[in-house]
Amino acid sequence: MKKLFYKCIILFLFLTIEIFAADTLVVKTISSGCKYFQLKDTLVNVVIDLLEVDLRSGNVGLAMGISHDVLNKGGETVLDFVRRKREEGINIVAAVNGDFFGDDPMQSQNSMIRNGEIIKGVKLDRSSIAITSDKRPFIGKFPFEGTAIINEDTLSIDAINSQDSTLSLAIFSSHWKGLFPLTSTGDNIIIEMQTSLIPELHYKCTDYRRVISNSDIELSENQILLKSKRKIDLSEIEDTLEFVFKFKNAPSEIFTLIGGLPMLFREEQLPESYYGAEGMTIKRFLDKNPRTAIGYDKEKTKLFIAVIDGRQPNYSMGMSLVELAEFMHSMGCYDALNFDGGGSTTMTIMDELINSPSDFTGSRPVYNYFFITSRE
Repeated sequence: MKKLFYKCIILFLFLTIEIFAADTLVVKTISSGCKYFQLKDTLVNVVIDLLEVDLRSGNVGLAMGISHDVLNKGGETVLDFVRRKREEGINIVAAVNGDFFGDDPMQSQNSMIRNGEIIKGVKLDRSSIAITSDKRPFIGKFPFEGTAIINEDTLSIDAINSQDSTLSLAIFSSHWKGLFPLTSTGDNIIIEMQTSLIPELHYKCTDYRRVISNSDIELSENQILLKSKRKIDLSEIEDTLEFVFKFKNAPSEIFTLIGGLPMLFREEQLPESYYGAEGMTIKRFLDKNPRTAIGYDKEKTKLFIAVIDGRQPNYSMGMSLVELAEFMHSMGCYDALNFDGGGSTTMTIMDELINSPSDFTGSRPVYNYFFITSRE
């Protein structure tokens, strides 16, 4: 991918000219504070859908969502998710797929915060984008850090809403649906909290009860299930149990957190190679593929979201990670992050599919989403 091509795009974006040689540049304002561009270049055989969001606009909002609004209920396509939320009265003007997914039951792999509430917390060495309540974005590694003080013992909480059976101390919330992975040798305790799980707050137990089977479990919004591989003395737990949930290196007042990998660059500095970055060593992952990426400028006044179609020889072949990084850099990004790609790559505008997903079956069900709302 030629850097000169991207520099030409910047110039034409600025001038909002709709025709570039034999190729096209489409420019639309889809909402106050949010512009959409479609870039087609037959020379390098690539089609790019791009969103530019003015973070200073009071009209736009940034958020993440999860499939069916809970964990472990299966995936939803981006379009199905958007249409469902719009029917609920949420004015989503644009949306893309989010994090990579896996595990059993299937779910997005990295930590998630939605509307200021922790949906999932894991100690994963992967990058995410965190957005504060005043729409300031930060890209970095923000691993979950949880602490439980039980009978004056300070213990590390390994995760929130994670299926991993090797965890010594884990917490599940009402966002987990289906069977809970209970321990048969330690303790499974339902604990009453003052409120739902929010980073940086200190919580104390207000009531508790021990459970022995999944038939005993039905969590309300302010309840959690504490799963411990060791037995816990419950005689004084109500007065001595305290929790703190944090995300290392993260900004305060996180409103939204959604993962990806790898970080494409930080402070405009592109790495020499992406091989091995954040554990990725599969060559085909580095090569040309459909891509979804997000980034922002140095002043944190503009957010850029790009979807690049791929694996379609007569339409668009996609981009390598290096080409994706160069493109996001040329758009003026200071930091940028790669979201899940391949058949997951999807963009919607209002309640319509905009790009051309690469799976022959059409849009792929995914497990979380990044979207833009409008007050208009």
